[in-house]
Amino acid sequence: MHLSVSPKKTATAGTRRSSSAYGRAALTGQLERVEIAPRSTRTTTLFAASCRLGELGAGHEVHLEQARSALMEMGRVIGLADADVRRTVNRGLARGSRNPRSAPSDGRMISTASEAVAEVSAWWTAVQADEWRGARACTTQRVLASIALLSVGAGKLRIDESYRELAEASGVAVSTIHAHLDAIAPWVRRVQRGSRYTGSRSTWQLIRRRPAADRPAVGSRPLRPPSAPLPTRGSLTDPAHSCWHRWSSGWRLFSVLNAADGPQTVAQLASATGLCRGSVRRNLRRFAGHGIAQRLDDWSWGTVPDAAIDDGLIDHQAARRARHEAQRACWRCWRSRVLAEHERSRSRRTDGGSDPNGARKGDGGWRRKIGNDQVLRERVTR
Repeated sequence: MHLSVSPKKTATAGTRRSSSAYGRAALTGQLERVEIAPRSTRTTTLFAASCRLGELGAGHEVHLEQARSALMEMGRVIGLADADVRRTVNRGLARGSRNPRSAPSDGRMISTASEAVAEVSAWWTAVQADEWRGARACTTQRVLASIALLSVGAGKLRIDESYRELAEASGVAVSTIHAHLDAIAPWVRRVQRGSRYTGSRSTWQLIRRRPAADRPAVGSRPLRPPSAPLPTRGSLTDPAHSCWHRWSSGWRLFSVLNAADGPQTVAQLASATGLCRGSVRRNLRRFAGHGIAQRLDDWSWGTVPDAAIDDGLIDHQAARRARHEAQRACWRCWRSRVLAEHERSRSRRTDGGSDPNGARKGDGGWRRKIGNDQVLRERVTR
């Protein structure tokens, strides 16, 4: 069964008067996904579709009331109770509206790598034009910068990278990537979650938000203009450089100072980075100790031309990569052991014999302990 969606022209406060072409296509696609969902995943599929349409509704691509009525009608068609449908749709739309999303590239398809690079550069400009405050925001921007560099290298806006690969590209720990997932959610969406069990990577999609001129300012402060271009690999602006190990505020401050047209005062650097003036002064004195920045007069600072860190710097990037490779080898060994055990269990079920090693039958199949693991943790990602 297919539900046709006709755009409504009734106005609703705070929402779009009618869905855009991109929004109508997205609404039709999400309804089809709900319609063909297996019986065991109907509610979760309906919730996921509500989240996606809530994002587009907050981004002024979909008429929210139109999406709500269509989703509730489809929920009844697939056999869910009215109360469950209403609760699931309302929760999904509310959750999706926290992360506004618009049509990518003004509705154009990205067909070449050069177009993707241009889109990533525009995306990075929008990221820096937003309001960022504090040292934690510097770490968030560091993760976003690494995702931008990976997208430029791949020549597309959707990349397949594991959490460890993101951590290596960002110069941070894997736990830091997990801790900043909510902070990067307005800019990067995890389309598909990877799995250690299958060895698959997570899929990340860059989100194109509305232009800064169309978004309300945070509080009474206007949004800042962009202050630094996209970093380059191998230079001191690379977020994975060993110099910035556990020093995200230093990376952010140096990127701004290096991209400035001339000398910058402490007040200008504090406004551009979102750090307090005391933190800016401490970082600048540390820059001077490393020989990558210098005080030009009593008020302004600038970078040292062709500056480089001394050779005694510990290569944290290589150490992190070696540690992650050892962890990957352990998980590959675990996967091979689990798959071999599954194959033996499948052979026993096919032969119809009993399991002499303590397996027991229940819920339609044989279950057995594998080492110290009683349950295969398929939801654990890389």
